[in-house]
Amino acid sequence: MVLATVLRGFKIPLIMLNRFLDVNGEAHIDNKYLSDDLSDFDDAAALLSTKLGHDTNIRIFIPHLEDHDESEYVYVAYAWVTAYAQRKIDMARELPDTPPPGFAELRHEILEEESLLQVEGCRGQEGEDISAALYVIVAEDTKFPVWKPFLRDSDLKCALCEQTVDDWHDLQDHRIVFHGYVETDALPHF
Repeated sequence: MVLATVLRGFKIPLIMLNRFLDVNGEAHIDNKYLSDDLSDFDDAAALLSTKLGHDTNIRIFIPHLEDHDESEYVYVAYAWVTAYAQRKIDMARELPDTPPPGFAELRHEILEEESLLQVEGCRGQEGEDISAALYVIVAEDTKFPVWKPFLRDSDLKCALCEQTVDDWHDLQDHRIVFHGYVETDALPHF
């Protein structure tokens, strides 16, 4: 499956994130967008969320395209939306440009040294809050989970009646049962 993700957060070298995970007693993650075993991504994201010291849902994303070298960068997001074919985005609600408290400091802690904050691809323009940058990434031929927390409520909301369900399959069932859709392979109405 090809999946596009629009996210707010920061971009850092994967090697730096793995060094940070190692120091904090967590397993490294590989440079696949999402592996068959999601526990490494969940554990790493949980560690980053815990470091913020409050209830914030952090996710880690890695782009992937077949026939290309694997990504050397990871994206740490505090807000994201996924798009399968098409999607309307409410920027203010779904992708706010103000990161949660401590998010910029988390980036500094992962990179550890001030000199690493200037790594190509990880620095912003003068005055830009790089911890709240907006990115679009694409992952191809991956096993992307179609349930929470990987999908947000807005990804699981019926476009016809606004009801929210637990996973993508429930959304398809809802569309069939409550709205009479017989075509199970129809493009989403986002």
